[in-house]
Amino acid sequence: MGPTWRTGRVNLCAAAAAAFLCGAAPAVAASDAAPADLAVTAAVRPQQGTRATETYDYLVTVTNHGPSTARQVTVTDRLPAALEFLASRDGCAATAAGRTVVCGPLPTLAVGASHTWVITVRLAPGYRGEGGDIVNEASVDAATKDPRPANNATSLTGLVLPPSALLADLSLTKTAVLAEGREDVRPGEKFTYLISVRNAGPATARQVAVTDRLPDSLALLSSPDDCASAPGEEPLVRCPALDRLPAGATAEFRLTVRALTGEEDRANPPGRRCTPIENTARVTSAVRDPDPSDNANAPGTTGPDGGRLCLVHDTRPGRDDHGNEHAHDHDHPGKPDPHEAEEPDHGRPAQQAHADRPDHPGPADPGELADCGTRLPRWLAWASAALLASGAALRGAALRVTARRRR
Repeated sequence: MGPTWRTGRVNLCAAAAAAFLCGAAPAVAASDAAPADLAVTAAVRPQQGTRATETYDYLVTVTNHGPSTARQVTVTDRLPAALEFLASRDGCAATAAGRTVVCGPLPTLAVGASHTWVITVRLAPGYRGEGGDIVNEASVDAATKDPRPANNATSLTGLVLPPSALLADLSLTKTAVLAEGREDVRPGEKFTYLISVRNAGPATARQVAVTDRLPDSLALLSSPDDCASAPGEEPLVRCPALDRLPAGATAEFRLTVRALTGEEDRANPPGRRCTPIENTARVTSAVRDPDPSDNANAPGTTGPDGGRLCLVHDTRPGRDDHGNEHAHDHDHPGKPDPHEAEEPDHGRPAQQAHADRPDHPGPADPGELADCGTRLPRWLAWASAALLASGAALRGAALRVTARRRR
């Protein structure tokens, strides 16, 4: 029993000593014990498989130079203001602000191995340069300690833009949309202008902006496309800027306006007077336009038929600005109307009733009606005169008879 006990005790002590010497020391961190030298590089190329001239792929590559496997490898790409993140086929994602793109983490990267992430970007809407000032920076990090952090970051300066990416030929037209058959407007009427902007390319136009300075003869009522005048800028109308307008595409904006009553030229002879409405809209973009001559509608081209648009005043006597004839007391002078002389006024003939009214002077001709100048039939005038003469003769005879009787 004794030797057995001693042997067991010795074994226990040996085991305890071994544990103290070999296993009791604190564990050494993996990053300290197994470093990995990571290096990052970058390259850029136009996006493959598309005809886009403003979309590019940045290729960020990380290489492990050892001496051990790198774990939890992450790449961060900080985009400049000239670029914006579009997509990544390798799962890279942009932050909410869109300026920082994070790729990974990659669980492990063996010694001597490399891994590439592809980040697709495009030119920002407001970029106006030619590519030489674009600087893109990328960096790599890992859970494994890196003995040489100097090669953990890289930058790529300059983006070669093809000539076709630097030009976008924009043109603008403006047309008044009126009812069918109408070619002009009258004071007080409202109508809609249609502004069309077309990009003939070859590049996508960025930050496309339309402005329209309304003349004094027009007032803006509304716009379904959110065009509006900022306080203090009236009558300048601004439409919301388009981030992009691809080559071959057309954008449309609508303005509803009211034609205002202008000063009439009293020196003009009576007739339909046309006051041309000269209204010019313009378009600009962040991309150079090789032909700016058509960036605004030409004068005298806003009418429905492509000609000038007129604000019409009708200066003919008896007509309002809308060309309507004012109401008159007579419709057709000189044309007899059998009903004119048959309307009595409290038992008196119509002719006498009109003559008694202070606002209607008596007729210049006893055979003419005072209101409308319609002549009475001659037999009626003669009959009336004969009756009056007969009445006067009878009255005179009656007076003479009465005088004799008194005698």
